[in-house]
Amino acid sequence: MPKGYRTHRRLTKKQPFWKRSFMIALISVVGGLSISGYLLIFSPFFQIQNLHIVGVQTIPLPEFQEFLWQHISTRVLLFSTRSLFLVDAQELQEILASSYPQIANIQIGHTIPNKIRLWIKERFPVGLWCKDETKQECYAIDEQGVLFAKNDSIQGNPYFLSPHASQRVVQGERAIEPFFLHKLLGFKNSLEHFPSLQKNKLETVSFTVLSPEKVHVQTSEGWIIFINPQENLEWQILKLKTVLEKEVSVGKRLQLEYIDLRFGDQAYVKYYEL
Repeated sequence: MPKGYRTHRRLTKKQPFWKRSFMIALISVVGGLSISGYLLIFSPFFQIQNLHIVGVQTIPLPEFQEFLWQHISTRVLLFSTRSLFLVDAQELQEILASSYPQIANIQIGHTIPNKIRLWIKERFPVGLWCKDETKQECYAIDEQGVLFAKNDSIQGNPYFLSPHASQRVVQGERAIEPFFLHKLLGFKNSLEHFPSLQKNKLETVSFTVLSPEKVHVQTSEGWIIFINPQENLEWQILKLKTVLEKEVSVGKRLQLEYIDLRFGDQAYVKYYEL
């Protein structure tokens, strides 16, 4: 070897212990999370197997279950899954409410590992809301004034006719304000419990809402009552009771056209001209 020649070696700097430990820990955490996520999403143990539904009465149960299965299933990375942990209860509630207007309230819960529970309250009809007196397009209406099912007749419940209502009819939306509706139903209940009318089993056939201040109440005997729901209905009921007991006998009701209760202390009675 010639004099004065030296061989140089590049020394590799040793990586500190803490850096190596951090990388190992990071890889372990990422790997653990990936495995856990895969198991939670795709493991058969967490795939929904049971739907426990309480409260369904008028909705066809097989159809409802099939609808639920379709919206519980989802795709992740091109794979289908029914993982319990991917069910968004709030989103599912909104889908069910818009697709089934007859549902008034719904609660969704789950039981690990594979069960979904649904508690459903359906709307109860208090009458039929119709766009006009032809009754060609009518919908069941609940106590909150919400339309929820197209129907032709519901035995024992009155029609609510709204000839001046908007032409747009949407199930699941409110057609009558609840407070106004409760007033009309209260009037119906009072009328049908008059002793002088119970003998003949008089019923309230329909309410024609011409305006908030003018409603025509059609009775099963054919005569009509004009009321103003914006004024004191208890006073109007008392006037009606007094007139029926003291002025309009059962025989006279055969010729009775209407009784108008809207004005002050008076009750105006009109008979058909013979």
